[in-house]
Amino acid sequence: MPRTNRVDPFGNLHAVPQRGALMGNRGNLHAPDGTILRRFKHKAWVTCALSYNDRKRTVMAPGQYTELFFLDEATAFAAGHRPCGTCRKGALSTFKTCWRRAKGLAQDAPVAPKDLDEVLHRERLAGVWPNVLKTLPDGTMVQIDRDGGPMLWWRGRLLTWGFDGYRPAPQHPTGAHVLVVTPRCLVDVLRDGYPISAHPSAGV
Repeated sequence: MPRTNRVDPFGNLHAVPQRGALMGNRGNLHAPDGTILRRFKHKAWVTCALSYNDRKRTVMAPGQYTELFFLDEATAFAAGHRPCGTCRKGALSTFKTCWRRAKGLAQDAPVAPKDLDEVLHRERLAGVWPNVLKTLPDGTMVQIDRDGGPMLWWRGRLLTWGFDGYRPAPQHPTGAHVLVVTPRCLVDVLRDGYPISAHPSAGV
């Protein structure tokens, strides 16, 4: 039976068979029997490689962090996760470079992970925010309205998100107002050049 550790673009956890391309961590969220007790344990929400240095883990072991799984990095960004500084060190370095550009910082300015996490945590709690579709960069997750499901904005078109990948979505004018699921600061990072990855069904 699938564990309740698959993450949707809103950051919610589900029990579905699909695992996805990335793992993640928000701390220990589960009881010894695997029941989810909390949404997060700390503010450092990261995305990790599925394998690293041949390390072996028992998924959702008692007292250990809860392994979370994402369809792709676009989903992880929408849920408010950044790259891990251990198993995805290169991705975090690129992320910081784009963060500095987005914030108007000098390229040698220090960017502490805890400072990233404070901003991300605040924006995760703020929830969805309005914007115009055509102003958004590739990799942004949106809703057409508050009752709608998540859709990926990718190469000038909308794609309906699912745990098993993307499928064609009804298209809307690029001047349409939408609700943006991806936190503002991560949209800025995307706009300033972060090379977000998406599931192959997006047509990458």
